[in-house]
Amino acid sequence: MKRLAVFWLGAWVLAALAAPGFLYQAAMHIQVSQALEAPSFSHWFGTDALGRDLFLRVVCGSSVSLGIGVGAVALATLVGSWVGAIAGYFGGWREKGVLALISLFLCFPAFFLILAVMAVVGGSAWNILWILALTGWMGVARLVRAQAMSLREREFVLAARALGAGDFRILSRHILPNAMGPVRASAVLGVSSAILAEAGLSFLGIGVQPPVPSWGNLLLDGKAVLGVGWWMMFFPGVVIFLTVFFLNVLGEELSRARRTAS
Repeated sequence: MKRLAVFWLGAWVLAALAAPGFLYQAAMHIQVSQALEAPSFSHWFGTDALGRDLFLRVVCGSSVSLGIGVGAVALATLVGSWVGAIAGYFGGWREKGVLALISLFLCFPAFFLILAVMAVVGGSAWNILWILALTGWMGVARLVRAQAMSLREREFVLAARALGAGDFRILSRHILPNAMGPVRASAVLGVSSAILAEAGLSFLGIGVQPPVPSWGNLLLDGKAVLGVGWWMMFFPGVVIFLTVFFLNVLGEELSRARRTAS
């Protein structure tokens, strides 16, 4: 299963990287005479209401949906790692302040907070990315804080401090690298959650806006013609399902490997 997950995810990552430069124009090409054609050898996923090839649009949508997922989690991990490391390493008022901030953010249901902010700032890939990062750093901060509290009294940290290393060097060279074990598995699982969040926002019409394709707004397009074009929702839905499923499989494998190593 792990190999299948790596193959599937690797294929879509490559597609996401190649699509903007090679396939975008073809995916946007309108042929009204071929509107809502069923899946065939010439159009693997069929065509949409404007005659555009749905397979090409799903591939191009991967660059948006995966880009949002990976980008949001990377930003959340960066912020959460440093905030958690500072809280766990220094303790005291810094730790209390971070815990209070985490508690404040956790008071609001994340998806409803995202909905409210998106209604104000408007739908775009960049807006979704930073909003998901803003609402996703708390879990990483808590993980890294717990690791930092354990690591700050370890021999290699005490030795670095005795040799005159500053706090920033200790944090960046010793605490953070050794605290990232549980964060890696959490980040992979976070990407799947971010992809689902983007799909949900775009399906509701407040996420990525047409004509830019994303997996979420392709589902929205399919909803309008579900009675005559079942493939419009089926294939994007299957791609989202399998991508999220394999991300969860990979995240669990990373988590299991870390537990075994420890």
